[in-house]
Formats: sequence, C-alpha cells, structure tokens
Amino acid sequence: MAIRSSIPMTFGEKAQEDFSVSHLQGEAAYRCSAHWHDCFELILVQKGTFTVILDGVPVGLAAGDLAVIPPHMLHATAGEAGAYDVLVLGYTEELIYSPEISIANLKFLLPFRWARPAEQWRIPDPGGLRKRFLDAAAAASKSAFHQSLIARSAILLLHAELYAYYMHDGAPEEKTEYSLAVERYIEEHITEDISPYAVAEALHISYSHLARLIKGDFGFPLGELICRMRVNYAEELMMEHPELPVTEIAMRLSFSSTSYFIRRFEELRGCTPGKFRKMLAAESGGNF
Repeated sequence: MAIRSSIPMTFGEKAQEDFSVSHLQGEAAYRCSAHWHDCFELILVQKGTFTVILDGVPVGLAAGDLAVIPPHMLHATAGEAGAYDVLVLGYTEELIYSPEISIANLKFLLPFRWARPAEQWRIPDPGGLRKRFLDAAAAASKSAFHQSLIARSAILLLHAELYAYYMHDGAPEEKTEYSLAVERYIEEHITEDISPYAVAEALHISYSHLARLIKGDFGFPLGELICRMRVNYAEELMMEHPELPVTEIAMRLSFSSTSYFIRRFEELRGCTPGKFRKMLAAESGGNF
C-alpha cells in the first residue's frame, strides 16, 4: 500500500525544513516501497544502475542519468547490491513558490504538474544540469547555519534549468500558451472588475475549456487566480503608497467589499493588511 512520506523533513543524512540530501551506495540491496510526498526528489546515478518505478512504470537508470520525481507522484526505488552509487536531493515546492512569494513564481512549478510518460522523467544526458545538481547537493550537505541560504540559492539555480528543460522538451504548448496569456491579461487589467468569462472572451477560447486548463495548471480555479494576483498587487500598493486606506485599496482592485479583501489577504498572507503595514513600518523604522 502506498504511503505518504515525510521526505524531505526527516530524510537521509541532512534534514532541513525545505531540502535534504542523501547518499545511497550499493553494499546491500536497496528497496523503497511505493510512496509519495510533497517535495521534488532528484536522483543522480553516479555509478552502476538504479531503478525508479513511477506510477507503476519501471524506469531504469544508468550511470550519469538524472531522474526527476515531481511532488505527489507515486513512486518506488530499487538498487541491486554492489551495483549502485546515487545521490538523492529533495526540496519542497515552497522553496519555489508559496502564497508569500509572488504568484508569478507559480509558473515555475507548472511543467512538473503535467502528465507525461514515465520515461520523460529520466534525463539521460543532463549536461549542465549534472553540475547544478552536484553544486546543490554539496551545499545542502553542509551543516553551517549560513550554508542554508547558499543551498537554497543553488537549488533555485538547479530548478530554473529543470524548468527550462521541461518547458522546451515536450511541454503541452496549449497549456503554456494560455496560462501565460491569462497571467498577462490579469496583470494588464488588475484594477478592473475582471470576470473569468471576460478573460476567456478576450483570449477567444470557451470558458469551460479555459477553466479546465487553468485548474489543471494552477490547481485552483480561474477566479481564485484573479483574487490571488489582486492580493499580490494590494501588497505592492501598501508598500509603495502607505497613505492609502485599506478601503480604497479594496475598491481600486474591485474586491466586492473591504471585509472580503481583509479576509482573503489574511488567508493568503497570514496577517491582516493592518498588521502587514505595522510590520513594514517596524522594518523601515516607522516610515510607513
């Protein structure tokens, strides 16, 4: 039976809140039963062979291969005694995007949410990706406190190249095209009363089809994407124009009411707009 794993929170030789690294060698046969978790898991085979089973499909890895296992994918791994030497790097989606980070960063997770044949998650000739992986794994292995920031930086560089690889290699063009077009449209009309139907009409696509694409890409409906981008813009307004009342910000961004704006801001940012401003004032020495 498949279980939810706590990787990378308590995984391998290094445990961090958002990344981990482990070194597996083939002195004994290795088996890890089917499981899934909320993080990326990257496997680089340095010597011998290793097997990953992705959604029930075995994928063999040879020396030099890099396997990418996206969050929430059911998988298992196996290595024969004396026949493998692999590095495993895990990192959470939150390192790339969370509600506290600009909604624009969400697009860097999209190529890893699309259905692909299992073999496409194996990169047989990683080239520069191999060096990026080794740099990230080396940084993540260090115990010094300041290395945490270095490790996160290295992982972001690695993920950026993985993103470019999968956007170029077999990415569903329709999803890419419309997701980016929707983001652009919302940004350009952020102060208007945008409806999901108006977005679909502007992009000359049926609302039902666009709704399916956006839900598949982002994991939530088009209306929620509009709301989250408005909250992001509200945050920018509060930083740039601290004199603006919360009510005016809510009106500028076409929230149905000030109370609804405050509730959604608190849900997505973990504090009310008022508390957010107090934090900005404290950080700036009271200039807000």
